Amino acid sequence: MIETRSCLCTKSLHLRGKFALLDETLMNWRQHWIKNEQARKRWIADISHELRTPVAVLKGKIVAMLDGVRALSIERIQSANEEVKELEQLLDNLYELTRTDLGTMHYSKGRLNLFHYSIMKPSGIIRC
Repeated sequence: MIETRSCLCTKSLHLRGKFALLDETLMNWRQHWIKNEQARKRWIADISHELRTPVAVLKGKIVAMLDGVRALSIERIQSANEEVKELEQLLDNLYELTRTDLGTMHYSKGRLNLFHYSIMKPSGIIRC
């Protein structure tokens, strides 16, 4: 009878240790998840800011031209078009980044002439 109690106590202590380890693991995982979620929210807020600023500038330029505050000219339209292209590039980069995070981006192995790209803009390296 005493041996049975001793055996049960040993098993009970062993199980308590396992549950304590499991509890600690779950708490660590939860804290890690909370930190990642906070980082994700900051990242989304930063992206929102990065998109709003150029859109607000572009909108201001267009409204000024429509209201007659700034003269409508080819140069100003080209400037607005360049800003739209930069926004498109920012959105394309964001899309590629999210695809990378989701694991849906596909890579292909091939030769690359680095000299050719060394004289181009960095955005020319990524091919869609």
